[in-house]
Amino acid sequence: MFGVKYENFYFEIKVSNGFEINPILLPDDYKRLVKILNLDFSIDGPFKISYFFQAFNNNIPKTADPRNRPKPHDIIIYKSDVEESDKIYFYGWLDNKIQNKKVTKENLEKTKTLLGHRAYERCKAKNISSRWTSDKTKEVDYYLPNFS
Repeated sequence: MFGVKYENFYFEIKVSNGFEINPILLPDDYKRLVKILNLDFSIDGPFKISYFFQAFNNNIPKTADPRNRPKPHDIIIYKSDVEESDKIYFYGWLDNKIQNKKVTKENLEKTKTLLGHRAYERCKAKNISSRWTSDKTKEVDYYLPNFS
């Protein structure tokens, strides 16, 4: 995912084994990126998306701090079309079996979007809902649910 914070814009690129990508964007994403970069759009213009990705590749740090991971509230600004988008801080898990309820499709989608596919699969299989709050003081560190 590439994001431009101050423009509330992002696009996704599939990364294959060996960190190979297909440097083609959807036409609307390409036009928006060109506009954000304050470039003139022209089919024959000097900007090529492959140049953008090459420049990005040349500036990737050689090492990464594994503790420097984005939190869900860092991601939601790019994907605000999730359930209860005002509740951006992870607050834990809810075992729906206790109240004889079922996890909602919307909650599963928010879980997948903000916490990843592993959390989504576990929640779907175990009938678990991710819990969210708008109160930053109630935020807890993310962990995978571990209900039987």
